[in-house]
Amino acid sequence: PLFLVRPSKFHAAFVVLALVHFPAKFRVIGPRAPVTAILGQETVLPCHLSPRMSAANMEVRWFRSDFVSFVHLYRDGTDQYEGQMPEYRERTELLKAGLTDGNVPLRILNIRLSDEGEYHCFVQDDTFYEETILELLVAGQWHVSVLALCGLQALFYPITTTTVTSCLGLQLRGKGLLDTYDLSVALQSFLGCVGMVGLTDFYGLLMGSLLVVT
Repeated sequence: PLFLVRPSKFHAAFVVLALVHFPAKFRVIGPRAPVTAILGQETVLPCHLSPRMSAANMEVRWFRSDFVSFVHLYRDGTDQYEGQMPEYRERTELLKAGLTDGNVPLRILNIRLSDEGEYHCFVQDDTFYEETILELLVAGQWHVSVLALCGLQALFYPITTTTVTSCLGLQLRGKGLLDTYDLSVALQSFLGCVGMVGLTDFYGLLMGSLLVVT
């Protein structure tokens, strides 16, 4: 004989739960150190989810200080441009090669001085969301060349305040205040990478370089 089993309340509840999508729990990770970009070129702001999971069906929003007016927005499986900050139009791209692994980096083309500052990497899955903040520094081609030249000294001489100050002083000769300021931004990032001095010592080092110029 054929017996029909009447569905219980437990079975019905199980079916309902199976159809409900629960938001994933994750952290949004970015680099701790500032990202340095070269004026006029392109750069990539790294950002990824932890633990690794697909972000293909999530919202990925890159923005500065205003959440609504964004740098770049990926939602519903496609890039959205309505509401994008005018200064970033046709200059941004969410790199999607690693999207299913939780990688959501942003590429910015034709870097401008105004691009410098903080960027928020915001990721949302239904009602759950997280974000991280990155800092972008912008340096000119000349500044990078100077840093490379002065950094090359480390192969032959110990990196000290005296040697770096002397090198920078020679490179700054005849340059304007704007070049000096922009170099100071790049120098701050460089010194942090080599672990030479802290931020408190940085300003004294730059002022010493200017004294050499004069």
